[in-house]
Amino acid sequence: MVGPVWLRRVRFSFEGVEYDSDEWFFLATLTGPADVDTAGFTDLENRTVRGHRWWSADDLRATTETVYPLQLAELLPGLLADGWDGNLQMID
Repeated sequence: MVGPVWLRRVRFSFEGVEYDSDEWFFLATLTGPADVDTAGFTDLENRTVRGHRWWSADDLRATTETVYPLQLAELLPGLLADGWDGNLQMID
């Protein structure tokens, strides 16, 4: 795992609470399939996370679903092809 490669500052409201959040993104390289362990989820996460999956860059470009950060489909291919240059990039 390398990074953080990207940082996104976001403000949003959820369940009547206002949040001001910094989201840090890292690049992890896997050698094979990996399971997602949700055993440590909070009650809120258990109520609101409807599922998870691994996405390829092609999947991200093709989906009509909302995926955050919104520009992930355009940023990820360059990161995968060129690797991380060691600089943290601010994204929207």
